[in-house]
Amino acid sequence: MRQRVRLVTVGGLLGAGKTTTMLKTLDILRLRGITAAYIANDQGEGLVDTAYAQASGAPVAEVLRGCFCCRFDELVETITRLVDEQQPDLILAEAVGSCADLVSTVIRPLRRFYGDRFELAPYSVVVDPRRYQSLRDALNPISGTPLEQVAYLFRKQIEEGQVVALNKVDLLANAERVTVLRGLAALAPTAHLIPYSAQTAENLEALVEVWLGESASDTQPALEIDYDLYAEAEAQLAWVNLAGRVESLGDTGFRPSDWTDEWLSVISRGVCATGALVGHIKLHMMTPAGHTKASLVNTDDRPIFASRQRTVVDRGELLVNARVAVDPQLMREMIVNAVQVADSACGTLTSMEHMEAFRPARPQPVHRILAAT
Repeated sequence: MRQRVRLVTVGGLLGAGKTTTMLKTLDILRLRGITAAYIANDQGEGLVDTAYAQASGAPVAEVLRGCFCCRFDELVETITRLVDEQQPDLILAEAVGSCADLVSTVIRPLRRFYGDRFELAPYSVVVDPRRYQSLRDALNPISGTPLEQVAYLFRKQIEEGQVVALNKVDLLANAERVTVLRGLAALAPTAHLIPYSAQTAENLEALVEVWLGESASDTQPALEIDYDLYAEAEAQLAWVNLAGRVESLGDTGFRPSDWTDEWLSVISRGVCATGALVGHIKLHMMTPAGHTKASLVNTDDRPIFASRQRTVVDRGELLVNARVAVDPQLMREMIVNAVQVADSACGTLTSMEHMEAFRPARPQPVHRILAAT
């Protein structure tokens, strides 16, 4: 009889580096001879993360049009399908970056109803130190500004983490690292704190060891969260997804890296002018010769390229995901404008085949179990 599959559920605010962490973890597990799969989750459709994971050769599935808690039955069906088709030893499930209260709405229901099939690793929350530093002054009880509402969501995510994984420590001086870890320890005093860097793999093995060895806590108190404030915080973020096709207008072709640089430059200037908080802005372009994947989580920082294709091509399949605290239609217009500028600069024409712009609906969990039984 097959052993229970181990499930690692990971949350954390948009831009924390959850996907990079997941994919680097898949590489580590592969080298250890452990088979693993990845589940992406989003409020919309057309995910950059899924496309990038597939391009890297990982077994991938999706839960779309809602977070894991609101699509709980679909999550279980997706896990079951992956187990049947791929027979992994472990599944990494990345929750929507605007989601909270996952211990009560995902971890406990999975244990109660499917504990004979799934072995649950500690619920882990990935934290971006720069995000923590930028929101630190707004982490006190809110008075209603958009920044404070997002900070409320951020704080609640950290408070319920059984593992709080501080990513991107390669960007911090030693003194900064100590200060941020102390702040996180005050918010989540019983959590296992793990500083690491997904980008450089510093201490990532320590996080993997926890995911492989420990079990989700049965005794953690229910998160005290106001669902009205939670819903308002989620609704601060515009959710914009674009799927399209970029084609060269001439015989000389274009470089996806040049097109992406131009697009990101225009988007960064546009978002910076609004002063809006950026959850993340991601782009993926797949071509017959390779792919380009770039992320922007702060307009003050340079974009992060997970892969960068400089080969000249005549076409590419484009995906864009933007999560920014602005009006959705304004974000949509900025994305379209950036596409037009990139097309003009690179001699291309982009057919925007699918585009959606919205704010997330109020979370409606299928289950909410407040205490272990």
